[in-house]
Amino acid sequence: MPRRPPAKRRDINDLSDLRVGLYCRVSLDKGGTEKSVDDQEAVGRQWVERAGAKLEERHVYRDADRSASRFATKQRENFNRLLGDIEAGELDVVWFWELSRSQRRLDVFARLRDLCREQSVLWVIRDRVYDPTNYADMMTLGMLSVIGENESEMTSLRVLRGKAASAARGRPGGRCPYGYRRVYDPNTRQLVRQEPDIWDGNGRAIEDSPAWIVREIYDRYAAGEGTIAIMRDLNRRGIPAAEGGQWRSASVLKIAKKRAYIAQQVYQGKVLEGVKVLWPPLVDEETFWAVQRILSDPKRTTWRPARARHLLSHLVRCGVCGGPLVAHGAGNRTGTGIYDLACGSKGCVGILEAALDDYVERVVVKWLSDPDVAAELAQGGDSAAAAAARADADRCRVELEEWRQLAEVGEVSAPSFARAEKGLLKRIGEAERLAQEATLPPVLVGNIGPQAKAGWEQLDRAAKRQIITAIADIRLKPSGRGSRGRSRKGPRVPVKDRVEWRWLLGPGSNSDG
Repeated sequence: MPRRPPAKRRDINDLSDLRVGLYCRVSLDKGGTEKSVDDQEAVGRQWVERAGAKLEERHVYRDADRSASRFATKQRENFNRLLGDIEAGELDVVWFWELSRSQRRLDVFARLRDLCREQSVLWVIRDRVYDPTNYADMMTLGMLSVIGENESEMTSLRVLRGKAASAARGRPGGRCPYGYRRVYDPNTRQLVRQEPDIWDGNGRAIEDSPAWIVREIYDRYAAGEGTIAIMRDLNRRGIPAAEGGQWRSASVLKIAKKRAYIAQQVYQGKVLEGVKVLWPPLVDEETFWAVQRILSDPKRTTWRPARARHLLSHLVRCGVCGGPLVAHGAGNRTGTGIYDLACGSKGCVGILEAALDDYVERVVVKWLSDPDVAAELAQGGDSAAAAAARADADRCRVELEEWRQLAEVGEVSAPSFARAEKGLLKRIGEAERLAQEATLPPVLVGNIGPQAKAGWEQLDRAAKRQIITAIADIRLKPSGRGSRGRSRKGPRVPVKDRVEWRWLLGPGSNSDG
C-alpha cells in the first residue's frame, strides 16, 4: 500500500486571502461568566479583518446552549457542519475563542486534528496560530485538551454530588413540576420554597389553576375516566398544557405518575425514602396509589377509548364456563343497531344486549341508592388508618406488577421475583385486613346515596363499567331453551331469572344476591 504523502504546510506568517471558518460555542451560562456566541463572533471577525483573511457568512458556525463534553444531551449541529466543510476542502483556517470552545473530549480533539492535518487547515485560538502538522503545536494543545476533559469530568462530579446532597435534604431539583411554583430570594436568587401554584395567594386552589388541574386529573382517573377523555376535556376548556399549548395523552400520564405530588423525593429514578421534602403534597396517598393501580393494570394496556362501546361486554361472565360475554355485531348488519352478548369462550349462553343493559343498570342504581348500602360503605372509610392501609396495599400491587414485568423481560431472575412476590403478597394481605373490605373505593365517591340516580345518568360508559366492576360479580345463566338462550324478538325467559349477582361490597357481600 503506497504511503500517503505528507500534508502540505502553510505559511503561518501570512494568512491573507485564506478562507476562514469561525466556530463559536457556549454552554448554558447561568452565572453570566462565559463569553457569549455573539461576543466570540465579534472578536473573530476583528481577527479576520486584521489578518486580511476571507470570511463568508455561511462559514460562521454558532452552537449556543450546547455542551461539548461527553455528558452532552444535544447534538452540535453546526460543529458537524464545520467538520463537513473542512473535509470538503472549503476552509483554510478555523478560528476558536478558546480550545475548549471546539471540544472537551480528547477523542473529538484527535478527530479534528487528524482531519485538519489531512486538509492542511490551520487553527487560530484567539490570536495565536497553530499548525496541525506541527507535532510540537499539537502536543501543547493535546495536553490542554486533556486538562479540559478532566475539568469537565470534575465539574460533572461536583454537580452530581451537589444534586445528590440537595435531593437528600429534600430540596426540589430540575424543572418545577406543573402545579407548583418556586419562590426565590430577590437578592440572592436562592430558592426559598416550592408551593402550590394556586393563583389566589390565600392557600386555596381556585378552579382551573395548575394545582387544581393536577388534583382534577387524579380524581378523574380514580373515578374511572380514561386518558383520552381527560386530555380532550382539558383541551376543550382551553386549559394550557404543562409544557404549553395543547394537552397530549403523554402529558396527562406524566402528571398521573409523578411522585412529587405526594411529596416524595425522587433522584435518578429512585425514591428517597424518609426524606422530608420542602413542598406540600397536592394529592393524598390513597388517591395516588389507587390511580397507580388503575394505570398499571395489565388489562388496561389493551383498552382503547373507541372500544368502550358496550356497557357489559367482557364484564358479565358466563354462568356455565365462566368465560366473558362479548358483543357480537351480527344484528347490526340488518341496520337495526342491535348487538347480542354471548359467551366468548364456548358459546354457552347469549342474550339481547339492550335487555341485559337495562336490567343491570336498574339494579345497580337501586343498590347505590339504598341507604343501608351507603351507611355500611361509609363505615370506617374516612379513617386515617384505613386510608394509609389502602394506599400501602395499592403501592405494593404496583410494585408487584413492576417486578412481574421485569421478570418477563429477563431483567430479574425467577428466584428474585419469587422472593419479592412472596413478601409483597404478604404485605398486601396485611394492608387489606387493616383497611377492611367495606371501605369506600374512590370510584364510588359521590355516587352512592340519594344522589346516585342523578349521578349515574351523568356518567360516561367507562365510569359506569368501573363502578359495576367494583361492586358486583355478575353471571348469566342459560335460559333452558337452546344453547345460547336468545331470540331476535327478545329473551325467552325474564332477564332477572337468568342473572346471578354476587355483591362485592356492602350488605350481603361475598354471597349471592
